[in-house]
Amino acid sequence: MQHNIKKHKIKFGIASVNRGDIIVYDLNMLGLRKYFKKIIAYEDVINHKPAPDVYLKLIKELNVSPSQCVGIEDGLDGIIGMKRAGIKTIGLLSEFTTKKDFIKIKADLIIKSTKDININIIKNLIDNNLVTEKKILTKKRNE
Repeated sequence: MQHNIKKHKIKFGIASVNRGDIIVYDLNMLGLRKYFKKIIAYEDVINHKPAPDVYLKLIKELNVSPSQCVGIEDGLDGIIGMKRAGIKTIGLLSEFTTKKDFIKIKADLIIKSTKDININIIKNLIDNNLVTEKKILTKKRNE
């Protein structure tokens, strides 16, 4: 993972409705903190999801353009907020969301697991070559 991050100059950030100390604690427990350059938490913005504020602040702090960003979210308010911020969206199915939910709010891509994501999918989303769930599932069967 570290090699691909450096090779492709990927900047990872977290925009969350959780408190910053909780996010950092969880990332440290999982050994993942080093991958996230910036964390924007509940206490860092006034207006929360579905408002785009948390995403806009993260974009500004990462010094990137919204058109160069892809966000992964398991909640509908998060997808709505990212779309309002101009970010490409990946809806991650969970016990609280369905494919129909994400289709209704026009998530750019819907996945069942983060294992379904790779650098090519991210590049395609950024370049507006939207990838469909069908293509992902077909690719998996052929691998």
